[in-house]
Amino acid sequence: MCGMTRACLLAATGRLHEAWHMHPLVLVVAPLLTLHVIAEAWGFWRTGNFGFSGDRKAVRTVGYVIVGLAVILWIVRFFGLFGGPVHVDRGLFK
Repeated sequence: MCGMTRACLLAATGRLHEAWHMHPLVLVVAPLLTLHVIAEAWGFWRTGNFGFSGDRKAVRTVGYVIVGLAVILWIVRFFGLFGGPVHVDRGLFK
């Protein structure tokens, strides 16, 4: 709904300008999410339990900050800032 998935797909194919236009936080969220997944996989490999990095205060704090920024971005895009509102193609649901 916020364009992050589409932005991540654009960034993964090297279309960074289009990705940033789709969702400006993609250049922050995608690398941090990748690091989080790697840390979780490493923690699971070491301990056999999920939630390894979620127990860290810094990880939770960064998560809260990103969610806060996403909500703020969502609000300001309603007013046309940061390229918003972004046109959504209805695809199969035309």
